[in-house]
Amino acid sequence: MNNLKKLEVPFCNTTIQAIEHNGQLYVSMRPICKNIGLQWGSQYNRIMRDEVMKTCVFIMKTQLDGDIQNRDIVYLPLSMLNGWLFGVSTKKIKPELKDKLIKYKRECYDVLYQYWTKERFEFMKEINKLLFELHYEKEGASQAGKILSNWKRIKPRIEFKLNTLMNQSQLQLSV
Repeated sequence: MNNLKKLEVPFCNTTIQAIEHNGQLYVSMRPICKNIGLQWGSQYNRIMRDEVMKTCVFIMKTQLDGDIQNRDIVYLPLSMLNGWLFGVSTKKIKPELKDKLIKYKRECYDVLYQYWTKERFEFMKEINKLLFELHYEKEGASQAGKILSNWKRIKPRIEFKLNTLMNQSQLQLSV
């Protein structure tokens, strides 16, 4: 498994190391924690307590650069990294990163708001418009169907009367 493809992925105006496993990108969590000043053990426990993240963790034995022993490396899907980072307390990171994390969290709040309210509202507005249009057109089609059905019912009677009158008028003309 050590021959997995290593990739660099842009994330929050920086680049992080990732690997591809079963078609999904994973990031090694320990270096990320180290880079922002978090205790790895505490963050590992936090990940394993989370009902969602713990189901996505991928652990792989690998040799680190300059190490002769295989070690368990904990990977989290790149798609989960935002959620993990959003839950990081600014009190626990390197002071020089505090403003950046606060800015990131504000952006997360805004994005979540946009998704759950504004975009959903526009989406629901469009659905309601289409449902109204469908109902309106269905009513029109129903009325048209009733008119057509009525026409099919009365057409033979009208044609019969018309033919009868035409025949009578020809008889009267020939007399």
